[in-house]
Amino acid sequence: MTTFHRIWFGDKPIPPAYEDYWRAWQRQYPGHEFVTWRDEDIDRLPRMRDRIRQLRVPSMRADLGSFEILHAHGGVYLDCDVMPWHRFRPEEMARELTVCNESDSTEYCSLGFVASPPGHPVFDAMIEYLRDADIDEGNPHIATGPWLFGRFLAGHECRRLPSSAFYPYAAVEPLSVVRRRDLSGTLGIHVWGGSWLPGTAKQDKVMQMIARGDVAEPAVLLRGFEGDVEHADWARDVGLMIEAVRDIREKTLQIVPLLGYDFSVNAKDAAVFELAKVAHWLFARAPDTRVWQVGTSRERPDPLRAALVNDDPPALLIDSDTARVAALAADHAAHANARAVALAPAEGGMAWEEIWAAAGDVPPDVLVLHDGAGSAAVIADVLDRGHRPAVIHFDMVGMDPADLRMLLGRLGDDYATLEYGAHMAAYRFDLIMEYAGALYVENGIATVFSEGVKTLNGVEA
Repeated sequence: MTTFHRIWFGDKPIPPAYEDYWRAWQRQYPGHEFVTWRDEDIDRLPRMRDRIRQLRVPSMRADLGSFEILHAHGGVYLDCDVMPWHRFRPEEMARELTVCNESDSTEYCSLGFVASPPGHPVFDAMIEYLRDADIDEGNPHIATGPWLFGRFLAGHECRRLPSSAFYPYAAVEPLSVVRRRDLSGTLGIHVWGGSWLPGTAKQDKVMQMIARGDVAEPAVLLRGFEGDVEHADWARDVGLMIEAVRDIREKTLQIVPLLGYDFSVNAKDAAVFELAKVAHWLFARAPDTRVWQVGTSRERPDPLRAALVNDDPPALLIDSDTARVAALAADHAAHANARAVALAPAEGGMAWEEIWAAAGDVPPDVLVLHDGAGSAAVIADVLDRGHRPAVIHFDMVGMDPADLRMLLGRLGDDYATLEYGAHMAAYRFDLIMEYAGALYVENGIATVFSEGVKTLNGVEA
């Protein structure tokens, strides 16, 4: 068992989003220990407690705390603003000092994720240095943060993960850019929210996001200016700008369909429509979205798990192998809304009709199938009952070519299909339009509307 650590010092409540991330980490790794270090725990850090209490800058206090926590206990340390994505093996990760920097530089090293065995000498050396150092609270990144860590790392061996493992986007970018990024190697996403920034820096971040086409993130940051008399006029003007951008984009979406464009998904937009990204958006918008997963993913990473972990929608996890069902149940033990079911009547499990009855004859909104040979029959059964799930994702390996042709013929009138290696994703057209529309209005990501948007704005293709 590995211990995951986070720190939240100070009187302010932990933001709801950070609590959501922490619960998601616990769903990702059931059976492991999760510890939140608060002010009342500072006395458990005897080497750093006096310095921690002397400092006023929250990030610096957390830096000092993390060094002693990792030295004393080892495990995985995470900043509060890191959300989980794909799985890793915590025991293996913490077997040696493992770090991940937001860039390729080795002069400094980010501290949002660090894994280590207990007693690592790099933390002992940093603690000894910081006990007597003259700490400049005006330069946290240099005095206690990434630049200090990078300096001490230079004398020690460590495993360096690629930046994309925990920093798939930069601090100057909006979170929405990850929809276009390859997240296949991403284990967690450090969310550069910026709510902690001082007024002027927060203003700069708002304008950077708008300049990159995103208005959703700036709208959230603007809430931090409520009651701020000094920046009231600026915040009002920017709020009006965001409203205007949204209005223009919504009107654009009303006009573009009249221009006769084909709203098909191009290859360059395939990353935006990957299952986990679409499902994460769908579950956040409609938490009661029902999921049926038939079979167990043999893929790494699992194409759906990131969304299940972060959103915990009501899910039936169905497999015909009772051993795999037991593994599924253990794997999702921290999910409040997931249920593993054996499709194995001969072994005491349920028959297919009993599974429908257990679901109250309510069909899935998201149907994910990992058994290529049996997928066509399951999908056909759902369609034959008159249901049209918003998402159908299936493995084509082992599927009879005739069954695949038949299936595509049945999906053709209502769904857009995309191939991802051995997998196919079928999205109902209304979902495609709603998802793509939301991305365009809120994040400036045009996808299926690209050609029409260019025409309306006089931009050459």
